Amino acid sequence: MILFGCGNVASLRLQLILARHLREKGHTVAFLIWGDEDSLSPYRKEVGSLAECYALGTPPPAKAAPQNGNEGRILQFRDYHRTAIELAKAQIQKLNPSAVLVSEDGVSANLHFMQAAKELSLRIIDVPYGYGFREDLEADLADKERQGNLIRPSVYLEETLRNSAPQWIKTRAFAGATIFRAEYAIGAWAAWIDVPNPWSIHGGLADVLCVESQQAMVRYEADGIPPSKMRLSGSPYCDHSPFCPA
Repeated sequence: MILFGCGNVASLRLQLILARHLREKGHTVAFLIWGDEDSLSPYRKEVGSLAECYALGTPPPAKAAPQNGNEGRILQFRDYHRTAIELAKAQIQKLNPSAVLVSEDGVSANLHFMQAAKELSLRIIDVPYGYGFREDLEADLADKERQGNLIRPSVYLEETLRNSAPQWIKTRAFAGATIFRAEYAIGAWAAWIDVPNPWSIHGGLADVLCVESQQAMVRYEADGIPPSKMRLSGSPYCDHSPFCPA
């Protein structure tokens, strides 16, 4: 069985195109939706009788750590991350897929689901549902800077992050900024979450990135995606669409 991981209906609609092709080829598919059981109704309406939809679940808030200050917050985030990973592992194991398929695997993906799949030695396939590159993340940083919300960690937290997961710290444009609070990123590292390239939409843990076109491959390489991860496959939402002129 191939398990689709999904966090919004727009992504689901495009995943459904690929899911239908897989069903036609004899594969069993299912959808694991970020959220609780009561959030499944719109997804089940879209999926219909094609496949079952399941809820990933929501981890409980982490308990406050005995320590105060930065160390306490790091431990609190670490515990939250591990709880969320174990929840995802339990849900995945119930479904027992042979592979998982997502629409992105970087910082805007569900990192707990990705890490759980990796720890279960499942093959992770990233099939993008739209162009997403480093410039999109930099545009978000620019918006935050204009609004006065750009995150720049303190000297202590920056040093701690550099010693644990330095890839989370932006270089070149917006150098020194981070996407998340440093305590969150350090806690993720302490919980064994690995994001090799946080500054690419597809810089996460997927084993394979299905690339839409030769032009997209050039762009992904410029974002630091290793060629060994990429497979030129076309896009299910265009190349297999009845509305595509090609």
